[in-house]
Amino acid sequence: MYFAFVLQKRFSHLRWEQSKNNKRDANYGQPILVGFGRIALNPVHIIITAAYGMASGKRGPERVHELWDYWSNLAATNSN
Repeated sequence: MYFAFVLQKRFSHLRWEQSKNNKRDANYGQPILVGFGRIALNPVHIIITAAYGMASGKRGPERVHELWDYWSNLAATNSN
C-alpha cells in the first residue's frame, strides 16, 4: 500500500477506487489506484508478485525500482 500512496502523493491525478464491476475480475473488491489510462494498479498484487520473484531468487531487490519506474512513467504519461 505504501508503494501506491507514494505514487499518489507524487501524481495528484491518481485516485483510489474499489473494483466492484465484475466478480471475475482479479481486482474485484480490492482497493486499486486509477489514473494510469486503461490499466489500474493493485498495489498488493504487484508487490506480492515482486516478493515471490525475489524470494525464489529469480529477481533481486532492484525489481521494486523497476516497478516504480514503470508505474511512475505510466502515471506521468496519463496526467492531464
